[in-house]
Amino acid sequence: MSEQTPRPLYFPRIPLFGKIVGAFIFIIIIMIVFSIVILLQLKPLFSSRQTEFQNIQLSQYLEKLLDAENESVKKCFTSKEQTDIQTRVLITQQFHSVADSLYQITDKNELRKLLQSMVDQHQRYEDFVQSQLDSIKLDHDHEIGRA
Repeated sequence: MSEQTPRPLYFPRIPLFGKIVGAFIFIIIIMIVFSIVILLQLKPLFSSRQTEFQNIQLSQYLEKLLDAENESVKKCFTSKEQTDIQTRVLITQQFHSVADSLYQITDKNELRKLLQSMVDQHQRYEDFVQSQLDSIKLDHDHEIGRA
């Protein structure tokens, strides 16, 4: 009886280039899995039910609109042109629209009161600016009538 010696298992040799490419593919797969896990963890923060981020964005936009309105009021008083007055009116309408949207999504009564107070003060400011523009227009019309 001849005894057969067990043959060693031979695995095909993988060239160095194949090992490097395999390692890169493995690393890329790990990175994709970790990215998906992180995105899934962040998903609740950006859900539509979370209004904090929307509040912040709308508040910042409201601040920009106030700055733009102040600039347009300055232009209205210096140039007295109809296009500047129309620009001011459009910015004011946009301000009221954004303020209304912010009021709708705000769920705390204290913030709603503060927002309503700000809108009321803005309305008084808007009425004052309009009365000043009307008086300037009347003065201008009187000067044209005298000439």
